[in-house]
Amino acid sequence: MLPESTLQAAFFTARPDDFPIDVAIVPGLSARVFLHALQAPTGPVWCWSFVTRGLEVYRQREVVFTVAIDASGDAGRVPTDPLRFAAQLQYLAGQGRVVDAGGFSQVGEPGLLGRPGITYARAEPMPGVELPAGALAAVLITAEEIAVYQAFGQSRLLALLGQAYRYYPFPPWADLKRASVTSMASNDGSLLGQVPRAAVTGAARIDGDRLALRLHPSSASLLRQLLDGIGAGSVFAVTMGIDPEADGCLVWQAGQPGPSAITPPSSRGERLAVGFVAVLPDQPADGGQLFEDGVAMFLTSASSQSLREALGSGRSMMIAGQHGKMSLSVEWTAES
Repeated sequence: MLPESTLQAAFFTARPDDFPIDVAIVPGLSARVFLHALQAPTGPVWCWSFVTRGLEVYRQREVVFTVAIDASGDAGRVPTDPLRFAAQLQYLAGQGRVVDAGGFSQVGEPGLLGRPGITYARAEPMPGVELPAGALAAVLITAEEIAVYQAFGQSRLLALLGQAYRYYPFPPWADLKRASVTSMASNDGSLLGQVPRAAVTGAARIDGDRLALRLHPSSASLLRQLLDGIGAGSVFAVTMGIDPEADGCLVWQAGQPGPSAITPPSSRGERLAVGFVAVLPDQPADGGQLFEDGVAMFLTSASSQSLREALGSGRSMMIAGQHGKMSLSVEWTAES
C-alpha cells in the first residue's frame, strides 16, 4: 500500500502492471485505484477509478471517482486530487454530514480536477473495477451545470450527459476537457422553473399506463415544508434521480420539438424514468401526460388534496387516470 505521504504531490507514478493500487489517505481511510477501459460508442475510454474504503464506518456510502485519461496523457501519472477529496468526505461524515444519491458537493477553488461541483448517483458496475455494495459514483460537473442541477434536479442533468456521450444512464467517467452539456439559457421557458418545487430522494418511471413514484421516507418532511408554504390550489413539482429499474430516461432542453429519451443498448424503452412530477390541481378529471422530461399530473381538487396528505405523511396511495391518461401510484421505500 502506498503511504499517506503519496498525497503530498499532485500525482504519483505507476506501471500498468501495478494496478490495482492501494493508497492510504488518512487513518482509517484508503482507496484502491484501478486502471481500466469502458466501452463507449466512440470506442474504449481508458480511466482511473478511485474506490474509497473506510467511509462506511461513518455511515457514508463508499464513493468511486472515475477519471478519463486524455488520449495524449500518461496512464502511469495518476492524479491524487480524488484521494484528498475523499479525506474531506470522511471529515464531513464524522460530523454527521453525509452525501447520498442525488446529493451535491461544492468544491472550492481550484475545484476537484478543475471542476467546481460534484453530484452523486448510484454507481453502475464497471468491468475491471471492484465496487462495494451501494457505492456512489461521483459525477464532476461544471459551474453552468451546477445551476441547472440546483434549478431543475439531477435527472435532467445526468440524462443530458448520457445523451451527449450516448452512454446510459450517464457516463461514469469525468472528461476533464468537455464543455458544459447544459446551461440555464438552454432551459429557458421550462415549466419546471416556474413552479414551487422540491428535490426529493426517490425516483419515478412510466410503467405502462401508470406513473410509479417511489420515495424515501426522509422526503416526507421536505415535502411537508414545500406544501405548507403554498396554497391548496397551487401547482407544485418534485424532482428526483434516474430510476435504477427503468430501461430508459426522458431527456429535454429548450427548443426540443417533442418527447425524447435515452436508452441502454437493446432496450425497448418500456419503463422510462422521468425527471419530475408536476401536480396541477383543480382540474375536471384525473390523469397524467408527458411534459418536457417529466409528467404533468392533472388532478381534481379532491385527488390533489389526497395526494398532498399522502406526500406529507409518508402514506402510499393510487389515483386512477381517466380518459386514457396516466394513473399515479405513490410508494415509500427504505432504499435510497
